[in-house]
Amino acid sequence: VLQEGSVEDAERLLESIQQQGFLTAPSSQDPKERRKELRGYIFGIQMSYHIIVQHTSLSDKWMPPWKDIITAWKDFQAFDIADQAQKENRAADELVLLAVQQLIAHKENKSNKV
Repeated sequence: VLQEGSVEDAERLLESIQQQGFLTAPSSQDPKERRKELRGYIFGIQMSYHIIVQHTSLSDKWMPPWKDIITAWKDFQAFDIADQAQKENRAADELVLLAVQQLIAHKENKSNKV
């Protein structure tokens, strides 16, 4: 699907990722479950991005807006304060990188349409 699949194949795969809950921001009140949801959310965004790189027309429909990704990061940071004692890399930090990646992709798509 990534290189030889059609747009329809890519869309079916993206729909499956979404249906499995991988594009839903973490919301559980249980710390272990919330970390699990966070890992799934990051996985969903990463997989969606790899698919959309080959099928850029699907970006607006299937990628979460960068503001939503930053909101999920802030929510997780506020929830996870007790476990953040001097860690160099926190669980949700990957979300900031994904938000930047989304901003860059959005800017490139916008400039290509002009």
